[in-house]
Amino acid sequence: MMSLTILVKAAFAGIASIGFAVLFNVPKRVLLSIFSIAFVSGIVKFIVLENNLSLIWSSLASGVCVGTLSVPFARLKFAPPLVIAIPSVIPMVPGTYIYRSIIGLISIATTNGPVSSELVTETIHNGMFSLFILAAISIGAGIPTIITRRQIMTAIEKEDSKSAR
Repeated sequence: MMSLTILVKAAFAGIASIGFAVLFNVPKRVLLSIFSIAFVSGIVKFIVLENNLSLIWSSLASGVCVGTLSVPFARLKFAPPLVIAIPSVIPMVPGTYIYRSIIGLISIATTNGPVSSELVTETIHNGMFSLFILAAISIGAGIPTIITRRQIMTAIEKEDSKSAR
């Protein structure tokens, strides 16, 4: 049974994706699709996290969800898949880890004298963790789009040839 906490977090992911979509000046007709995809991918991410898998694996699973769902929604709404996928993926970016790694880099750069090994270790850990999460999101969102790209182009060519007759 899915908990209410997962649904609330997924709803906030959907709301955040709408905010990014508006910021990127996405057409209004795709906003509901973006919310739906971000909501579903948020549910996938938090269910994977509840099953004791790491944040990297949950990001990969939710990225695959976004990539897979963005293609049919894009076709339904007559928009490129990236217009729908990018705002849906942005709430998954690990901002806290990126922030901590940048603060650590600034602390290392501005320290006069010896730098503690704990600070260096923590900075590298946060940077590498955020890098792996970003790679997982990119691979997860990109692979389904690349796989289905040929099918989409074939379908568009068929529709264009039908409309030209």
